[in-house]
Amino acid sequence: MSSSHGESTQDAAVGIPEALMIGTAKANFDKPIDYSTVADKVAIIVGGASGIGLAIATELVRHGALVAILDINEANGATATRELLEIRERSAKFIRTDVVSWDSQKSAFKEVLSWARNRIDIVVFSAGLRPNNIREYLNPSNLGTEPSAPPTTTLDVNVTGAYFTAHLATWYFTVIAREQQQSALIVPPDSAIDVIIPPFRPQLLLLGSLASYYDQHGCPDYGASKHGIRGIWGALRHDTADFANMQVNLLAPGYTETPLMEPAVFASLRDNGIWVADTTDVVAGAMRCLFDPEVEARAICIARNFDGVPGSGNFDLSDDPNEFCGGREVLEHYRAGSFHRVAGHRENNS
Repeated sequence: MSSSHGESTQDAAVGIPEALMIGTAKANFDKPIDYSTVADKVAIIVGGASGIGLAIATELVRHGALVAILDINEANGATATRELLEIRERSAKFIRTDVVSWDSQKSAFKEVLSWARNRIDIVVFSAGLRPNNIREYLNPSNLGTEPSAPPTTTLDVNVTGAYFTAHLATWYFTVIAREQQQSALIVPPDSAIDVIIPPFRPQLLLLGSLASYYDQHGCPDYGASKHGIRGIWGALRHDTADFANMQVNLLAPGYTETPLMEPAVFASLRDNGIWVADTTDVVAGAMRCLFDPEVEARAICIARNFDGVPGSGNFDLSDDPNEFCGGREVLEHYRAGSFHRVAGHRENNS
């Protein structure tokens, strides 16, 4: 097998820089975040009409950002926008968007550019559907039953939607940077772009899951989709000099309590000793990725905090080849009781 440049896959592998194997510096969660950089930034939250996406949008608006919510649910979108506008006038816009449609997403991005005077600084993909348990489709009533096609909606939204969003973000970040440079006469219009790093670099944040690292038993569509999002992140996070020097990070929440989680599900998880994070823990992780310039090409796991401080349970997954691509961190935190009740570890916390 050969690459598009004619070199063999083996040659390409040998030529991988050691820096890519080692990765970037781990996130420092003790470092204060400078929220002054949020003011007047233009953010797109795909899937931002409810749950984690809305929580991130709300925090951005509180700190002075302009937020466009792209979501298919018009009722939730209208409610979310109204709530955001109550925090600050002219701070939010809802655009009905079908994330599995390329044309719908592209049209929405163009509408944001028109609304925000040709600026996009932040793109967050938080859209997602729940898993389908394969056992529900592999229980034929009799041996003569023909198999029916399994649902693909979770794959469509979680992977195809994320892929379209990442492509559009990368495209528009690059185009906007070129236009800004040309207007400033930094380079001739037909020259190769040597991007100058601005004080705030464009941000692409993808919402994966602990299921991006840990097997999702019986739910291959969800497991595949979250590994797919991780794959998109991994493919884009290193070569960002070609794309306006954007920063690409990944959030990997475990179970998280949101308005979408049914009370019975939350109670069942709690009764079985599974720790459930709060949306504030996810928001803290998102703000760390978006507004700490030293957090670059990192994957952050969102785990429940046990001290009442949002985000204090979060940790860097060390998702780099020399660190076993996150596997060691997940195993160590699993054994330490970060995700579930373990004898001798936090068993008295409710």
